[in-house]
Amino acid sequence: MTKQISSKILIDKKAKLQAQVKAAHFLLVGADEESQIAQDVLALREQQAKMESQVAYLNTTLNRLNGQIPALANGQHKMLLQAITAQRWYAIKNIPEVLYDSHTGYLWPSFHYGFEMSAFGAWKDDFSLGGIGQAKWHRSTTEDMAAILVEMYASYPLKVKLKDKLLYGKYFEDKPDRAFSSRWYDGFYPHYGTNYYANYIINGELNTSNAGSEPLILPYCTLYFDGRIAPSVDSFTADEKAQMVLDLFLKEGWEPVFDQPEYEKVYQTIQQHPQLLKELDELEGAIEEALNYESTLHQPLSGQFDFLIDLQKYNSAEIDRSSLKYSHALHQWAGQLLNKIDEFSRTNHDLIQRATILHQRLHQNHKISRFEHIGNSSQLLVERDDAIKNSLRFGLDNVRSKLLNTQQQAKELKKQLNVSALSKNLLADVGGIQKAIRPDFIFMAEFTTEFVLEEVQHLEWLESHQAELERLVESHLKGIESFNVFTSKDRDDFMRAAKQEEIETEVASGWFDAWAQQRLLIENQILPLYEMAFDQQCPLDAINDVLGILHDYQLAIDKFYKEENHAIYQKHAFNANSTLQCDYETRLALFKLCGQFQEKLEGLLFALPEVAVRVSLLRWSELITQQHFVGIGVSAEGLLALHQDSEVWKNINQELRTLQQVSLETFIQDVQHFSVARSKRDSEFNSLVFKMSKALQKI
Repeated sequence: MTKQISSKILIDKKAKLQAQVKAAHFLLVGADEESQIAQDVLALREQQAKMESQVAYLNTTLNRLNGQIPALANGQHKMLLQAITAQRWYAIKNIPEVLYDSHTGYLWPSFHYGFEMSAFGAWKDDFSLGGIGQAKWHRSTTEDMAAILVEMYASYPLKVKLKDKLLYGKYFEDKPDRAFSSRWYDGFYPHYGTNYYANYIINGELNTSNAGSEPLILPYCTLYFDGRIAPSVDSFTADEKAQMVLDLFLKEGWEPVFDQPEYEKVYQTIQQHPQLLKELDELEGAIEEALNYESTLHQPLSGQFDFLIDLQKYNSAEIDRSSLKYSHALHQWAGQLLNKIDEFSRTNHDLIQRATILHQRLHQNHKISRFEHIGNSSQLLVERDDAIKNSLRFGLDNVRSKLLNTQQQAKELKKQLNVSALSKNLLADVGGIQKAIRPDFIFMAEFTTEFVLEEVQHLEWLESHQAELERLVESHLKGIESFNVFTSKDRDDFMRAAKQEEIETEVASGWFDAWAQQRLLIENQILPLYEMAFDQQCPLDAINDVLGILHDYQLAIDKFYKEENHAIYQKHAFNANSTLQCDYETRLALFKLCGQFQEKLEGLLFALPEVAVRVSLLRWSELITQQHFVGIGVSAEGLLALHQDSEVWKNINQELRTLQQVSLETFIQDVQHFSVARSKRDSEFNSLVFKMSKALQKI
């Protein structure tokens, strides 16, 4: 089986390749003065990384735009064309035997490679140099060479090659005196046959004065002859001719030596650019294939299995007409699903293991304290614990049990038929079995597939959100631990501290009960958050963040009752209506903490794009806020009942009722308006409580 490459590795490789393409593009078209075409190329490059579904269309457009790059008026591509126009002769690094003439397209022997003229002593039609142009090489005449060699000497930097000891290669290994004599230094000396003296060039002139010299004959190749590039042709511009030469270099894969070495990098960039695009195309396909493979690997059922496709193997009409066929088909169908589950388990072994670990973590021994001071708090935590365990129950055992039961029912039907075969009332018994009420086979296939898919999707949900779910579990377990500390230790510590400050036991006990009610309210609000998470009504990371904000709110309340409530009592202990005054100031302090809770939540709310999710979380949080309106409202109504003739208490009650009806949902789509509305409501509440406190002083 071919080993599949991870999509992450391919995507990382794609990012590097795209960076190379982008760098190549900037080098070719210039970074300072981008033409519209260049901007289009870059824009498409960015889209290509984001729009997997449009790869084919983007590549077609990219090819069209890249074909227009040579026409750009800026960048080093233009400068390279000018350099090609200025240079006639090209040595070729990867074919050192030949020299290219950009005025004709002819290839000539490269003397600095060490070409031996004696190779023409036994001339053959299949002669070639560097494996190029078999049967395309021709003899030059003496007259040809007279003109060509003079022009070659005038345009080719021969002396540089002499100094580099590249001329004549093997021939001069045993003749160093000749290789470095002044005559050889001035020009090149191709020899022919066995005669070491032949025509040579000095100062650009053909010298034939040596006695006994052989006629000078050099081969040339016409394979790449192009009459369009000759300097005398005026139907093409210099840039167009240079582009023809460049196209030849690129097509043949040559590595030409430029007179100005800096242009070799530009050429290499142009040479690599199409290959980079090709590799990018291939990589796009590889990534898509890898992603599809991984999708199949991790979602063999929910991602690909369609019961309607598998149903095509069954003739449901005939199955429903025959109890025997129904028994066989149902047994086979359930077995088929069991096989798919086994395959899923093998393929996703690590996922099943993680689900088991999470299950064990939730079901470890953790005690939930019972505490009479907080009403049904123990039952509340037990219900929450059970709900979380049920919602995070992952695994395939339950599904296997259902499918095995289905298979067993199919066997029972077959067993009934077999038993009837020995009955004296065979026909009646079999007829009764045949007429018995059974669901259609198609419905049973859909029904069994549905609970399989639900369980697999549940596991896939764990795989996609494992970190967030683990955070939820840890938050739940820490919440139970915190509650146990509150019920087993905090009350004793609180009462002991109150006694040391000489606060009556009855008063201190009342404070702790009020504290316990605040904790109970918070505990009541935790399970609805988990339900929103498990029903996928809200992102898991947002739920975790809300739980963190709620935990901070709980700690602030704990701190208030442990450290600040005593000071309020001491402030009003000897004033008129001290109990109500303490109650109002306590409510103001708690409402301030609630306002801080709402402010933190506000920042999270408006980070969520879905308005429906914002509304759900806002309604959830308003249950915490509304307790303060309800509590102060009950107090105000009680005072109004005692002072029915007081216009002050009538006005306060009316303002409270109006304020309690203010809904922040109206502003849920705009953070600025929401913040202003919330601040206004908080300010009005504080103002009303202050009015009540002042009114109490006059009673």
